[in-house]
Amino acid sequence: MLYYEDFHVDQVFDLGTYRVSREEIIAFAQEFDPQPFHLDEASGKSSVLGGLAASGWHNCAILMRMICNGYLNNAAGSYTLSSVSTSG
Repeated sequence: MLYYEDFHVDQVFDLGTYRVSREEIIAFAQEFDPQPFHLDEASGKSSVLGGLAASGWHNCAILMRMICNGYLNNAAGSYTLSSVSTSG
């Protein structure tokens, strides 16, 4: 079990990798974010994204799963994220 004092400012957790398939991108978009560049490769290619792109909400949902699997489900109490950035 992890406790508050086990967490430190700027601490980094290796959450592993998660490969997202074309089918997952489209299924999520159909249900929750039906913008053309999330649903169709041709629409994605003609957009600023340059191809089929996963929704930012999809990315956040995957990140939440990875955080829960990585450490949060083993933490006492409740913790929040102060920010999420999609830039490197």
